[in-house]
Amino acid sequence: MKTAVETITNLSDFNDEMVITISHLGFIERTSLTEIRSMTHEGVSIKAFYARDNDYVKYISSATLQSAILFFTSLGRCYWLKVCDIPENSSSPNEYKVQDLLKIAVGDYIKVFILVEDYAKAAFLNSHHIEFCTKNGVVKRTRLMEYFRWRNGVIRPCINGIKAINIREGDTLVNAVVTNGENDLMLASREGRAIRFNESSLITMGRGSTGVLGMRLPDGKDDEIVGIIHINDVKSETVMFVCDNGYGIRTNLEDFRITNRANSGMKAVNVTDKTGKVVDIDTVSDDTDLIIFSKSGAINRIKAKNVPIKKRTTSCVKLIEMFPKNDQIICVLKVDDFDK
Repeated sequence: MKTAVETITNLSDFNDEMVITISHLGFIERTSLTEIRSMTHEGVSIKAFYARDNDYVKYISSATLQSAILFFTSLGRCYWLKVCDIPENSSSPNEYKVQDLLKIAVGDYIKVFILVEDYAKAAFLNSHHIEFCTKNGVVKRTRLMEYFRWRNGVIRPCINGIKAINIREGDTLVNAVVTNGENDLMLASREGRAIRFNESSLITMGRGSTGVLGMRLPDGKDDEIVGIIHINDVKSETVMFVCDNGYGIRTNLEDFRITNRANSGMKAVNVTDKTGKVVDIDTVSDDTDLIIFSKSGAINRIKAKNVPIKKRTTSCVKLIEMFPKNDQIICVLKVDDFDK
């Protein structure tokens, strides 16, 4: 694997935008966003990075080379790496699994990873939080600083792992976001329900705590949380729900009133056999592009501004044409100002 010195030949390269992908089988790589720009056209799908049998892109995030990536596992541990130390797909003939780069225990695996741009700034780490959510609707708020280790005034990568969150039996981590202390949060479920509340309603907990109920799921129904988002600007942002079968809906955030946590939320998406269930939620603006990855290994790119804004619970619109017909969307990457 290339070291940071071998990979970065010019300090300006640290601002290069990258896409980090982890596959179902645990392979990890970074790809230049300019490379994806040259490959994709709106509404046209291409083959994705992983063409191995029974493998597909499972987790995806954008980053710059000067960023750090926090990795959270199924057993509730946290690891982190500098983006520049992740192998680049176009420059290395070798393939690396996450376990090759991090000392993850046998039987444990990555569930969530998030980008931290200003990881070397103590003021940023102390003023921001990580908001976790699990499939059963548990949420937890912890100060970002708790996941970084300082030694002799220098921050060090944590490749051996530290305790991040206590996961109850039968539950699993779904997602995590970094917040500024004043954000509204929104959780969404597979069956198309969503809840919005302010993060100030959550107390700040330590790394080893479990959390509290954020959204109540119906008893006896096969539903689970698919994601959590933080809201920065209600006026300029909208919320996009993406479903398994290539359908979705874009809705004004004001359609979702702020409530107390721990209730069942409100209906956000009219889920049908045609649309499939909700697989992803994210905030978008007219400057946002979405890169959609499917289980067959295809990539589709769409512009959020071309998706009409509709009232919640109205019929979804087709975002992409699925091919083959039984293909399913796995994950969605949000990229702002894609063509700049």
